[in-house]
Amino acid sequence: MNYNPDAPTEDPVDPSRAAYESVKAHIPTIQGQILSLLLMGPKTCDEMEVILDMPHQTVSACITGLKKAGAVRDSGKRRPTRTGRKATVLEMVTPPPPSKDPVVGEQTSLI
Repeated sequence: MNYNPDAPTEDPVDPSRAAYESVKAHIPTIQGQILSLLLMGPKTCDEMEVILDMPHQTVSACITGLKKAGAVRDSGKRRPTRTGRKATVLEMVTPPPPSKDPVVGEQTSLI
């Protein structure tokens, strides 16, 4: 059997989109948990993954959203991860900026 990258697949749904849709409803809760952890002090993504018992992809994606919203930033420090590699130590921006609630359309606080 020859591989044809242009051949249609049986499942036309983009796997990344499907993964996002499966966790979309939980993103605000996870972001709240991340902000709560950062209120206790700066942490790496790896440290938060361990504490929250969540996969890297979930925690990292939520951190990216918080960075884009201006609620989380790079502290300028680095710490080793479980694998020994250096990782960015993240901190919460105090106070976090208000964000526009996508459902209601009004300003809300991120915490």
